[in-house]
Amino acid sequence: MSNLQIKISSDLAPLEQVLSKLENSQVLYKSWANHLEGVTVKAFKSQSAPYGGKWAPLKPATVKQKKKRKNQILRETGTLYSTIAAQATPTGAVVGTNQQVGAYSLGAIHCFGAPKRNIPARPFLPIDAQGNALPQVIVELQEITEEFFAL
Repeated sequence: MSNLQIKISSDLAPLEQVLSKLENSQVLYKSWANHLEGVTVKAFKSQSAPYGGKWAPLKPATVKQKKKRKNQILRETGTLYSTIAAQATPTGAVVGTNQQVGAYSLGAIHCFGAPKRNIPARPFLPIDAQGNALPQVIVELQEITEEFFAL
């Protein structure tokens, strides 16, 4: 009679390292938050959608009305840009702005556009029109996660 014997190594150090990292998941989520904020800031600096094309140009009438920063889209007062923030949450990370215009989110108005107000979409958050993370962002967060758990 043949026997097959399988032994589980008593060296659980790699498993213990993974468990230790899971206990410190906030470190991973902070890395995610930093990355998401960087993608968003880059969109403002390049005046283009994350991983996409350039934002719609300003209309000539808008350029005439602007008092400062005439060539910078979404940067007249700097308020929207300066309020971009990301943070780690208990279950992941979030990036956005808390700026409101009345009952409306200033970020949503500019990110998704407001056709009734003749405001074109100028996406700056790394999300699609349905609010889902862009595929490129998911890949990058997976890479950050793999680096985090590398043993």
